[in-house]
Amino acid sequence: MFVVVNHQVVRRQTRRGNLFLLLALLVFGAGFVVTWTWTHSELASTFSLAALFLGILLWQVHQYYLRRWGPRYRLDRELSHALRGLSNRYTLICFASPRLPDYLLLGPHGIAILVARSASGTIRCRNDRWSRKETPRWASLLGADAVRNPSLEARQSLQRLGEHLRQVPELGELADVPVSVLIVFTDPRVRLEVDQCAYPVLQARDVAGYLHRQKGAVPAPLVQRLRDWLVPPTIAAEAHVAGAERARPRPAPRRR
Repeated sequence: MFVVVNHQVVRRQTRRGNLFLLLALLVFGAGFVVTWTWTHSELASTFSLAALFLGILLWQVHQYYLRRWGPRYRLDRELSHALRGLSNRYTLICFASPRLPDYLLLGPHGIAILVARSASGTIRCRNDRWSRKETPRWASLLGADAVRNPSLEARQSLQRLGEHLRQVPELGELADVPVSVLIVFTDPRVRLEVDQCAYPVLQARDVAGYLHRQKGAVPAPLVQRLRDWLVPPTIAAEAHVAGAERARPRPAPRRR
């Protein structure tokens, strides 16, 4: 299997996230200075309150960038390790574009959007309502749950990819390639309790077997055209070299 990671997008989006963090700190600092300087001014109180709300908004935007592209939250290594059993007919594309889902798996099945989570513990899905047994209720209410709502992200990812395909008229038959969604948990310690979920929910180690059972019929030239459209030429060249290195047999150990 080939693995393609668009590091240019990751670096660019990470810098943007850091910029929002810097702006949030500056706004918080300005509000603190105004409150400390003009202690009895009504205008100062209004400015400080506005700075507080604006700083929280900027901080939330920074958190979005961090959770999507930050090195601590990226799952491309975990996914590539779990999918290494797939043949070279498959390509895992990570961070192709900010407008596209982060993890796309191309192969005979078409395009599979991987909605990945690294949460451990007991994960429950009941009618597309997600929860984690070990997460306190107050953390879920504050949005601090690591699981969040993969079903909602799956629907949004399908919509974004479909809109992107329709906006490129020169794709032709590529726009008719089957698109599916898999919700994938990368932590091997996770325990899944799934009932009535709209999308398949799998552990990362089970994805390869699941795809093999699908027996997709998309021809290899069409998959190649789709990969060429999604991946810049320089990054594609790096991916081919990496795939060749993985396919190369290791030398036998020398006998002493």
